[in-house]
Amino acid sequence: MSRPRFRMTRGRLYRLMGVMTITSLTLMAAYVAVRLTTIPFDSSFAPSDRILAFCLLWAELFLCMHGVGYFTSVLKAARRERRAKPWLFARRSTLPVAVLIASYNESEEVLAETIASALAMDYPRFSLYLLDDSTKPESRQAAANLAAAFGITLVTRTNRAGYKAGAINDVLPALTEPYVAILDADQRPLTTWLRDIVPLLDESPDLAFVQVPQVYVNTRGLPVARAAAYQQAVFFEYICEGKSDSNAMFCCGSNVVMRREALLSVEQVVDGRRHFFDETSVTEDFATTVRMHAANWRTAYVNRRYVVGMGPETLPAYFTQQMRWAMGTLGIGLRVIGQFVRNPRMLTAGQWWEYMLSGSYYFVGFATFIFMIAPVLFVGFDVRPLRSEEGLYLIFFIPYIVFTMNLFFFGMALRNYSLKGVWLASALSFATFRTYMKAGIVALFGLKRAFGVTPKGVGGAIPLRQLWPELLLLAANLVTAGYGLFWMMRYGLELAYGVNTFWAAYHSVLLSTLFLHFNRRVEIPVHQPLFEPVRAPEAA
Repeated sequence: MSRPRFRMTRGRLYRLMGVMTITSLTLMAAYVAVRLTTIPFDSSFAPSDRILAFCLLWAELFLCMHGVGYFTSVLKAARRERRAKPWLFARRSTLPVAVLIASYNESEEVLAETIASALAMDYPRFSLYLLDDSTKPESRQAAANLAAAFGITLVTRTNRAGYKAGAINDVLPALTEPYVAILDADQRPLTTWLRDIVPLLDESPDLAFVQVPQVYVNTRGLPVARAAAYQQAVFFEYICEGKSDSNAMFCCGSNVVMRREALLSVEQVVDGRRHFFDETSVTEDFATTVRMHAANWRTAYVNRRYVVGMGPETLPAYFTQQMRWAMGTLGIGLRVIGQFVRNPRMLTAGQWWEYMLSGSYYFVGFATFIFMIAPVLFVGFDVRPLRSEEGLYLIFFIPYIVFTMNLFFFGMALRNYSLKGVWLASALSFATFRTYMKAGIVALFGLKRAFGVTPKGVGGAIPLRQLWPELLLLAANLVTAGYGLFWMMRYGLELAYGVNTFWAAYHSVLLSTLFLHFNRRVEIPVHQPLFEPVRAPEAA
């Protein structure tokens, strides 16, 4: 008689994940403690050694800080999973909702799908407003045609003050609905979105908004969109659940239902304009949420798929999107640091922690660059940033890195995401280091940069000459890996050379995906018209 197979329940899986998370945090702390002993403080060491040592230490501590943030989010998400009560019966609300669709030079086909999906929602009382800020005559005409065909309210302006935030700010005082739902032009809601989410706001008068995930579904045949979808999953699966648990979930600009009273309560007048959403930042959603939390509003996140949309289809579109997100988020992050210094009691400790993590994340571009250049400097120029017994270093480093990486992939697999997809998403983020560095420089020095809207329907690749920094670093790491291997074959295995050779090879693999997988021309699927035009019968 065969033994019954042991099957671990979901609850046990999350408890196992909790144990793994605590183990990872312990290993991380041990590694950092040992790592701090490797800094070459002695002035007898070359200046290049000490400069790279402190740069490398900053990069490692930066990643450790965000690792702590991610793993604590995993713990909080696991706790929420265990405590969550199933929704056996749908709660009901009949309070009116204003659904705002923000559009800027959007194609008629995409916009028609969004409007039709919104009108199909199973909610008794809502009004649909199309906020069209288009500058192209054909786009403005298409919006007008759709508004007339679907019988919805079209709102246009004579200027684009404040961009999307400004369009919402201009229409908000005229609305009478207590709730405002916001959708980007390419985000299509499912029928149950308002029916399930609005009652949560009814039950909690201090709740400013409820955010749901952004899910990209245009991934077929589009490697960039597919990787971006996995990146969104990493953020929305665990990180957002952790933020919501600490009452630090921020608005993501779309797929959100907001209490109109909460927006009105954080009004600021800037240069004669009424700002409900903060128009001074390109990430107005993130900036506005800080003001809401400072005004003692709560925010929440529900990890259920209620809206599906379109991700960046090509590498140029992805870089445009990431530049906007990084530039705005880092700018608000620096502002948050100043607010913390001036008024540390403005937010709770958990909220400060989450905002520091979100507001600093895109500095990862500098960390990535340091990691890529370190093996090149060691093998090619004998720059040695570490001073320790290599064996001792590896004893603490290998368990830390292996355990934390396994936990990351295990956590995503637990929510049915493939290892390959998550790895490619990580590779794309790694290869975006230059965009993140540019955004960091813009934020640090307060530079002005034009607002960029993520383009769609364009299938071109970036010319190689425009990717020369990435290509140069790829070549440098390939040469370093090859030379390091040759050196060890000739002179014998040396642990320091082995470690740097390995990292140079791994960085080469990551960067190569930019050229071999992501940066290529793709066929953008043609959007079929929602309604086929009716032709009059030809005369006999």
